[in-house]
Amino acid sequence: MKQSRVVLNHTYNILFWVDYMAYKYEGWQLYLIEPNFKYIGKRKMYFFSKRTPNRGTPCDMPNGYELHINKRTNLPYLKYKNKMSLYRHNKQIR
Repeated sequence: MKQSRVVLNHTYNILFWVDYMAYKYEGWQLYLIEPNFKYIGKRKMYFFSKRTPNRGTPCDMPNGYELHINKRTNLPYLKYKNKMSLYRHNKQIR
């Protein structure tokens, strides 16, 4: 489902539309929040929700992740494909 949102460019004070794809799986929609932690800085956190959350924006499937389903609860979650490259990525950010 293609959606649009308004984004403000702070350098030129211009509003423009950005198109993005919100990822959905059987009624669950993928959201993204970027909390700012005290010691490690900003991190991206992805989660699925059937309702609209208080925080978070709908987002597309991130690169390097794949969808898995919990066998007991049938809830979707994201799992990183290659753990070693995730470790290197997080090490470069710090």
